[in-house]
Amino acid sequence: MSKKYNEKYYARYGDPRTSQWLLMDNPIYVFILVAAYFIITKWILPRVTRNRNPFELKKLTIVFNFGMMSLNAWVFYELLSLTWFKPNFNWLCQSVDWSNSEDALRVAKAGWIFLITALLEHLTTVLIVLKGKDSNLSGLHRFLQIQSPIVVWYGLKFAPGTCRHIFI
Repeated sequence: MSKKYNEKYYARYGDPRTSQWLLMDNPIYVFILVAAYFIITKWILPRVTRNRNPFELKKLTIVFNFGMMSLNAWVFYELLSLTWFKPNFNWLCQSVDWSNSEDALRVAKAGWIFLITALLEHLTTVLIVLKGKDSNLSGLHRFLQIQSPIVVWYGLKFAPGTCRHIFI
């Protein structure tokens, strides 16, 4: 019963433009990835690496962090250029653009890339654990890594674009 309700709810209230994108038809995929992240980084990897020497992953970490920084910089630029720097952007209350305009789809796609980067950020924690520095991981770190993809998914599903017109 709940599966049927969820499918009807997401089909009725979710943005149809994003429903065919990877991971966007149902939130269960993001929940599974987040749960797997938590189980792997909290219990599995620490037990596997407990009696081993830490891995030397400095070069991989630098390349990964540079790639993530570049991808997030692009998302930031894309969102700024499509929203705040537009002359019709309303700083107080911007409504959602549900059209298929190029700008609205670009904002939604940038949001989807941000969802993917939020999920890829889980690899940062994996690298930390593999380097034997899991004592550096706080509950806050894990909480932020868990909630970020979920919040981004819901925002992308139900309000993915911004409006180019001011409706006051």
